[in-house]
Amino acid sequence: MKKTFIISSFLITFNVAGILSSSGVPGQQDLDSALYFLVHQNYKDAHSYLQKYSSENPTDNEAIYLSFVIDQTRILDYESFYTESEAFVSTAESLKTVFEKRLVSLKGKDSIECLLYIANITGGVSIILSKTGNWLEAARNAIGSISILKKVKKLDPDCYEANLGIGVFNYYLSSSFKWLPFVHGKEKEGIRLVETALNSRFPYNYAAKSSLCWILIEQQNFRKADSLARSVLDELPDNTIFLRISAYISLWSGKYNAAREHALRILKSAEGREPCNWSNLVTAYHVIVSSYIEQKNTRDAYLAAEEFMAKQIPQQYADLPHIKKNIKIIADVQKKYYQ
Repeated sequence: MKKTFIISSFLITFNVAGILSSSGVPGQQDLDSALYFLVHQNYKDAHSYLQKYSSENPTDNEAIYLSFVIDQTRILDYESFYTESEAFVSTAESLKTVFEKRLVSLKGKDSIECLLYIANITGGVSIILSKTGNWLEAARNAIGSISILKKVKKLDPDCYEANLGIGVFNYYLSSSFKWLPFVHGKEKEGIRLVETALNSRFPYNYAAKSSLCWILIEQQNFRKADSLARSVLDELPDNTIFLRISAYISLWSGKYNAAREHALRILKSAEGREPCNWSNLVTAYHVIVSSYIEQKNTRDAYLAAEEFMAKQIPQQYADLPHIKKNIKIIADVQKKYYQ
């Protein structure tokens, strides 16, 4: 179902059905605004408007779940796993308890929706725990989430949103443990399920596009992944989550000028945000320096590396394994081509 939301002087259109489904409720414009700022990665204002809406609608399950979505998206965007994981998991567990208590009195579609929220919160906790190396608890939560999602599918076979979690789980289980006989064929089935989740409502459709992009990249299907990322960037040209995907696809497929164009947009966004998105800043310079090196333009690679090394990256970000690796690559270029 297509709905149009007017926020301030902006007119934006989303294909949604669940979140923001109750038109005419008190504070509806605040909820619309929260969604607008979420997709534009302005998490502070998204939270602010959501709090205003929730103060008038404290029993709205969709709004409670949206608060979780905002926090998870922000942490994944900034990659602030180590500094925020403990608080995030604690809040998520509290929200899950709220939904579990409410589930007892719900029936029909409301009951299924509540189960979906519980499953996705559990899965979200799994993702954050895996990012901090807590693999045992991450696996426990992932299995718990999949169990609930399968229950949702039994109750509603047409629930595309449940396909996302099940599909991602099946794909990575199969690709990581190919030698196990019981996972045979689950990789293709996982991809198929994630593809069907593209038809789900917001915010699941964006999560499905992001997940499928990285799966396609892993499968070396750069063209399809880039096309999918561009479908989001056509609507949200400054969305750095998908700009990063396009930047790396361009770099890995030899389109070095395009890679730098994407990287410069990421850099502008990173430095213009409050607080600065240090993860995106490192990504941007890594792509810029690497693209110059691939083109054997050592002078510009050195200048970009020198510019980057003058930045003061906070230690909690500099210590993240993949960021640390990219910083070392840039530092090595500066050292090697020192003029």
